[in-house]
Amino acid sequence: MTTAATQLAIVNPAVRHDFVFIFEGINHNGNGDPDSENRPRQTDDGYAFTTPNSLLNRIYQTAADMFGVEIYATNDTNVTTVPSGYDDHMELIKHYWDRRLRGGLFTKTKDVKQGSIGKRGIIQIDTIESIQPVDEIVATTIVPSMQLTKTKEDKSTGKTAEVSEKTMGKIHHIPYAVYRGCGTYNAALNKKYGDLVDEKLLAQFWLALWHHADHTRSLQRGGWHLRDVWVVTHPTPYGGNHHLIDVANMVEVSQGDRSFEVNTNWADGLEVTSLRDAYATLAAIANLE
Repeated sequence: MTTAATQLAIVNPAVRHDFVFIFEGINHNGNGDPDSENRPRQTDDGYAFTTPNSLLNRIYQTAADMFGVEIYATNDTNVTTVPSGYDDHMELIKHYWDRRLRGGLFTKTKDVKQGSIGKRGIIQIDTIESIQPVDEIVATTIVPSMQLTKTKEDKSTGKTAEVSEKTMGKIHHIPYAVYRGCGTYNAALNKKYGDLVDEKLLAQFWLALWHHADHTRSLQRGGWHLRDVWVVTHPTPYGGNHHLIDVANMVEVSQGDRSFEVNTNWADGLEVTSLRDAYATLAAIANLE
């Protein structure tokens, strides 16, 4: 019997998939650094970047809202240890949608009495970096950002009183930048873990990746746009005669004055699918209503 899933290569959990994606940022801050006044993150040579954890957490939050799946990662925690109630770390991995994909560092279980055990993620995403160095970061002062009530002491009298204070905040943004990122679905690792990922979960992941930028939009990420995602399907669980770096370099991006062009130069033997083109089929497989 032929189904939508069997017709769409990118939801086959038995083979390796590499993927490349392009973001366009307009007056944006893709991933602010809390240790640097929430300024956009930059490499030493000036390229802006977004961490994989930031991107993955937003994808997981989107999946939870779109499909009602249960996730372990939330906005305010990145915990990877196992809470009480799970005798085996694999129980937690199987229970939570995001841990099936992400793995983690697991401790405090009956099967790990001392130390910890790490499980690699079945889907890995690399750091997302701008195509060109960023020359300008704009800071806008917001007054007031909030009002706080504090207790202050009058040093001359020793008396305390409640006073209201208005605080000032800054919003940093980059006027324009184009970013490229890439990732991998590891079919061999999925098989080793007992086939945790199936066709439906893969379809849900691709759709959550596609929608996450709009669904988790915030004040600083308002101009953060996912332009397209290309998934390269290999013939075996281990891939073929192309590595991830080869696939990433096949997407050539040139950036001009607030514009960019993308050229895809795919090698023979690679099956390439655009998420934009596959959207309707993915929605049917994922049971998206």
